[in-house]
Amino acid sequence: MRNNFRKGFRKNKATNHPAYTYSKKDGKYQYVSITHSDNYDNEPTIPLHKNPNSKDKKKAYILPNPYEDKIKDFSRGYNDWKIHAKDKSKFDSVMNKPIKKK
Repeated sequence: MRNNFRKGFRKNKATNHPAYTYSKKDGKYQYVSITHSDNYDNEPTIPLHKNPNSKDKKKAYILPNPYEDKIKDFSRGYNDWKIHAKDKSKFDSVMNKPIKKK
């Protein structure tokens, strides 16, 4: 079976937030969640230099831990979203952490 997984931004229908999916494992996507909120679960979120959605002028943040959800919980990708060069290390540091269980 060919693995046609591509990293990228997708809508997580379970959380109703965009997510950067970076890995596919056991029928699930591992992802970094994106939000407009400066905190989540009483934990500060990580501010981004630039919102990955160029059409959205609001401040964007990523959650400090990676999560995983079933592939069916994600819709098609946002092809025009990009990680700004100054934010790449922030995404990398979250992706290198262990997956957080909800």
